Amino acid sequence: MFAPKLYIVRKFSFSELYLCDFDMSVPKERERNYQIKQQDNMLFRQIRLITHTSDVYNPYVIFVDCKGAKSNEEALSDLVMNGFYVNGVHFVLSERSASMTRNFILSFVDESVQEELNKRITMDIQIDKTVLSKYYAYRGLMFSSCHCLEDWFPKIIVVPDYFATIPDQKIKYVKDETTTIVGKDGNEFEWTQKAIDETVRDIEINVFDGCGIHHPTITKYVRERLGSSTKPTSILWRLPYIKGVTHEVNYSEFYHERGISEITDLWGMKHSVDDVMIIISESMYKGLKYFKRYGDRRDWEHYWEMFRKYEHCIGVA
Repeated sequence: MFAPKLYIVRKFSFSELYLCDFDMSVPKERERNYQIKQQDNMLFRQIRLITHTSDVYNPYVIFVDCKGAKSNEEALSDLVMNGFYVNGVHFVLSERSASMTRNFILSFVDESVQEELNKRITMDIQIDKTVLSKYYAYRGLMFSSCHCLEDWFPKIIVVPDYFATIPDQKIKYVKDETTTIVGKDGNEFEWTQKAIDETVRDIEINVFDGCGIHHPTITKYVRERLGSSTKPTSILWRLPYIKGVTHEVNYSEFYHERGISEITDLWGMKHSVDDVMIIISESMYKGLKYFKRYGDRRDWEHYWEMFRKYEHCIGVA
């Protein structure tokens, strides 16, 4: 399948911004020196909606390469907390994907769009307590490259994760190992260090971790929407707080052969196996904890209300 459309954004190095005291002036003739191409993603799309623009050049996002900035933690903290200026426009810290985190790259957006963009990404979630690293990682999914399928709302259901135990697995693990050492002065002392040991134990796994299935009709639709020359039987999905892959399975036929007419979702709702659906596992739905108001089907319905309210769409990576 072909790659998503490319957009042009700017990228600066931390050192360049630091030398300008985080207030940089870039003449028009030098703009090209900082321009890079980036595949389309949900965050770019939301900015297009907010600004009512569709230009290939996106002036509202700037990436900053922060490699080497650890040696100047005070300045790095200043950048993160206060952002920077380019040609008089204030840019503030935004999201980052997993690959950006690994490569120490930060994204910043024009302050004029930040408040609305944050509302759209947050989707009115109210958080009292959470693991920040995970929450920001889920927000960072907005930067995952994908094809945005506008105005398409297929039936998507969430089913519980299925766990299985694999018996008698030989594994290696790290343990503390203490030995007695004689020092130069002839006195003995204990020294503890990490060591590798082996054992056999039963291992529990999530059989469909990050994985689900979809009806053949879904494959056909996605292929037609994208104009793909190949049949995308395995599809990597990108939605707010949803991440994972589904594989084409004619589950209607599979279940009817076994005398099953309905399947039950995570909230106890039953669904006909004849329905055309994308069936995702619980592990794919990262928003389960964040959209938990009632503890029943209404939580899933609320997710889709917010999805439509903030004009999100389904993405295919």
